[in-house]
Amino acid sequence: MSTWKKVAGLVAAGALTLAVTAPAFATVTLATITDHQASTAESNDASFWGDNCTKLDISGVDSYVLTQNYDLVVVKAGSSNGGDPNSLTLFGDSPSAGETVWADSNGNGLFDVGGPGGDHQISHVIVCGEGETSSSSSSSASSSSSSSASSTASESSSSSESHSQTVSGTSTSSSPTEPNTATIGETGSSNGSSAAWLLLAALGALLGSVVVLAPSRAKNKE
Repeated sequence: MSTWKKVAGLVAAGALTLAVTAPAFATVTLATITDHQASTAESNDASFWGDNCTKLDISGVDSYVLTQNYDLVVVKAGSSNGGDPNSLTLFGDSPSAGETVWADSNGNGLFDVGGPGGDHQISHVIVCGEGETSSSSSSSASSSSSSSASSTASESSSSSESHSQTVSGTSTSSSPTEPNTATIGETGSSNGSSAAWLLLAALGALLGSVVVLAPSRAKNKE
C-alpha cells in the first residue's frame, strides 16, 4: 500500500508542475519589428505619426495583443530616457489582430521582458490606420457575393423577358388564316337544296300511297 501511495503522490506532483508551467509554453504570435527610434515629445503624440493614429492608454504591462488590423503600431518603452535609440519599437509590417507587440527596449528583437538586460514594460501604444476585422471583411465579401448573385438574376430575368417577347412575336406572325366564308356559304346552300328535294320526294311518295290505298278501302266497304 505504501508503494501505491508513493506512486500516486508522484503523479499528483507531476500534474501540478505541468499545470503551473503550461502557460509559459502557450503559443504567442509576435508582430514583426520594422524599426527602433529614440522618443521625443513630438513622437509621443499620435498626430506625429499621421492623421489616422490613436494613442492607447496602456502602461505597466509586458505586452499588448492587438484586437484590430493596423498599418503601423508604435510601442513606447517605460523607464527609458528620450535619447535611448530603442525607446520606440515600430511594428510597420501590417500588424494584425491577434499578434503581440511589446517594447523591445534592448533592441535584440526578442520578447524577453524582465530579468537583467531584458525589455522594459510598455509606457504607451500608438496605433495607425485601423483596419477591418475578419468578421466585417467576411460580411463585405458576402455582400459583394449577394450583389453579384442579384445582378446575375436580373440579367437572367431580362434574357427570359426578351425571349418571351420573341416567342410572342413569332406566334402572332404565324397565326393560321381564317377559312373562306364564301366557300362555306355555298356549301351550306347546296346541302339545303338537296334536303329540300329529298323532302319533296318523300311527300310525293306518301301522297301516292294515300291515293292508291283510298280506292282499295272504298271497294272493301262495298
